[in-house]
Amino acid sequence: MIGSLLFILYVADLADIVDRHAALVCRRYTDVAGASTQLKMCIADVSQWMSANRLKLNTDKTKLLWARLRHSVSQFQGPVIELGADTVLP
Repeated sequence: MIGSLLFILYVADLADIVDRHAALVCRRYTDVAGASTQLKMCIADVSQWMSANRLKLNTDKTKLLWARLRHSVSQFQGPVIELGADTVLP
């Protein structure tokens, strides 16, 4: 029980970092490039937070999911996200 509480306290700043960027919603196809840039900046800040807390963002285990409501996902090619030297494909 105490371990769970300590973990929540430990990662509380992480939620604030993600909230600050508000990078998780892209309303129109024309917004994809801007949302991609916001997402890159958010991930960079998360990575910096992790480094400051002696953690490492494992880009080999990082996945990118683009969800669509109205059109076929097969017609949509989401952007590629560059994380340092690594590339995350949608």
